[in-house]
Amino acid sequence: MKAVNIYAKYQTDSDLELKTGAKFYIDEEADSYILVKRLTGRNKELMKAQAELDKELGDRQDEEAGKKRLALYVDQLVVGWHNIAGADGKPLEYTPETAKQVLLDLPDLLDLVVAFTTNAENYRVVNVAKN
Repeated sequence: MKAVNIYAKYQTDSDLELKTGAKFYIDEEADSYILVKRLTGRNKELMKAQAELDKELGDRQDEEAGKKRLALYVDQLVVGWHNIAGADGKPLEYTPETAKQVLLDLPDLLDLVVAFTTNAENYRVVNVAKN
């Protein structure tokens, strides 16, 4: 029986996870995507920012606290985008503030982006090589 190469199966690209981000496609045909870092305990910047926000908000569950928590994900995970247009159809230049506004305006999209960032398969070296 042949041994399984555990690195080929589970190794992730730490650069994509923690710096440059993986492509979350909005539309592959149009080459429209959002670049997102991985939501993982190895993302020390995210963990630190979450701890600071948790300290500030405590147990608050009001709408403002919820928006601050979502904004933190956008701030810490979204690093760019390509070929994205706004509601008027005009191209949107990526800035952290624009990303925050767009993703907070589109909570279903934000949910999909966050779900993508929790899936290690999107950051596996073997899958990145295929793209």
